Amino acid sequence: MTTFGSLLSRCLQLQGHEIASLHNDRLLCLDELGQISPHEAGQIVYMLGNGMGKSRASPSALAKKIATWRLVFLSNGELSLSQIMNEAGTRVKAGQEVRLIEITADTSIFGLFEDLHGFERGADFSDYLKNTCTQFYGTASKAYLERLVEDIEGAIELVKTITNGILQRYLPSQASAQVVRVFNHFALIASAGELATQFGITGWEVEEAISGVMACFQNWLNARGDLGMHEEKVALSQVKSFFEHHAESRFSPWERDPEDKSRTLNRVGYRKETDEGVEFYVFKEAFRKEICRGLDYPYVEQICIRHKRLLPGPKGNPTRSERLPGNKKTARCYRFTPEILST
Repeated sequence: MTTFGSLLSRCLQLQGHEIASLHNDRLLCLDELGQISPHEAGQIVYMLGNGMGKSRASPSALAKKIATWRLVFLSNGELSLSQIMNEAGTRVKAGQEVRLIEITADTSIFGLFEDLHGFERGADFSDYLKNTCTQFYGTASKAYLERLVEDIEGAIELVKTITNGILQRYLPSQASAQVVRVFNHFALIASAGELATQFGITGWEVEEAISGVMACFQNWLNARGDLGMHEEKVALSQVKSFFEHHAESRFSPWERDPEDKSRTLNRVGYRKETDEGVEFYVFKEAFRKEICRGLDYPYVEQICIRHKRLLPGPKGNPTRSERLPGNKKTARCYRFTPEILST
């Protein structure tokens, strides 16, 4: 087992690509993600997921051959990458999300396990697995590779057939490109499992590998929350959060009670009660510099329009010409619909 902390230490010493190369076409398990900083963890995820190291010079100043690899890697630590990022006040990037796929291990039935296979407690089953794995290991992988190379072309065609069947049966029709990329990883693993079953190596029933892997995909998708692009989810979440936190404190009422002498500090716009719910009229600079802080505001505008959170102008512009309370002239502003506070 290679700890994530020690892996990072060696990566920073220009040796991380060597560890990845040694695990080429194999599984690399990363442990204790919380031992390193969010920035460093993100670097490791990109490096492992991209499948190649950086160009290095040899002692003779000649460029070394760039190390490349093809592997499956996972983090089995207690903290996920998104948790580490959130604690540091940063966000997981889309590229990291599709490279390090986060799946919770708790099935809520027997903890880590869904079936105890005759054991009374999960701890007993776990001990049995640990003890047995110290005695029997490596046999299945060798047998798998031996069968694989006997008819590699036939195996490739079989995997393609299985994978296409999985795509047609399980891939959601509205999945974004990022979700499809993650799904393809799961589909390939499921196909490899089915191939091993057909080779007579696993002892599983047909489609048992598919069922288990697709359950993991659904777990990931449920945790993610939707089928859209990661950037869209981040943008909508940040905008919604601003209105949830400041709807009362930083938006003046459209029709203020004449006896209400309170003032709205750091006002960013107005809120208006309608039959459909509360609409928000937001000053341009407040939206672009504060609500969209850290984001590309033209992108956020289009996402909000597409999801019916923002009402565009007659010509499709994101801002509208509105006469705000206390003003004789119209001004350009953003008009958010009651949908902005919806789930």
